[in-house]
Amino acid sequence: MGLSLFQGIPGPSDCFLAGTESSITAAFAEKPGEIGIEVTNDVSINGAAGHDVLGLVGVKSDRDTTIKAGNGNDAIGAVDVMVNRNLELTAGQGNDDLTATYVAVSGTANVDMGNNNDRAAVSNLMLMGATNINLGAGVDQIDARAVAADPATVINLEGGSGADTFDLNGLTSPSLNVVDFEPNEDTTNPNDVDSTVIEQAVVAKFLNCDLLPAVT
Repeated sequence: MGLSLFQGIPGPSDCFLAGTESSITAAFAEKPGEIGIEVTNDVSINGAAGHDVLGLVGVKSDRDTTIKAGNGNDAIGAVDVMVNRNLELTAGQGNDDLTATYVAVSGTANVDMGNNNDRAAVSNLMLMGATNINLGAGVDQIDARAVAADPATVINLEGGSGADTFDLNGLTSPSLNVVDFEPNEDTTNPNDVDSTVIEQAVVAKFLNCDLLPAVT
């Protein structure tokens, strides 16, 4: 079984939530480890240009997982997701919000938030392969809590140009490389990033859109 959504014609928005919950609000409740759907083929979600709202909840993927939101002010949420191969997430240009909790990736993980002012809140992650996170140019924020990695895993975090804020107190990795940290612009003050605000923004967008069905 594979899981895919593709919107080939640019439109104002795509809204898609795959997994065990029809409500993203319920998904963000404290229910770690609830995997309800196992996908044996590739997972591919492709949103066209526009303000996309994309989510995975309670999904185990045995193959590569690709999420492409396209340009626009996008919101991406992932809860209780296990990827046994590689993960690729691209948000495109726009003011994007990403929240992920209880997510495990066995292979490589590449996250590109694109340019403009992006926000990311991640917690309870397990990263087993090389991980690259690029926030892109703009005034970006990232809050990482309870993020663990294999001792051999290299995590590259690139803030890009612009005044970025990093809260990395919860990220434990012996091989963490913060690229493009500019002391004159960037800060590491954890009080400047509120993960709850980012999560609530993503939830609000799910509550205000019509969900599209998955193709399996």
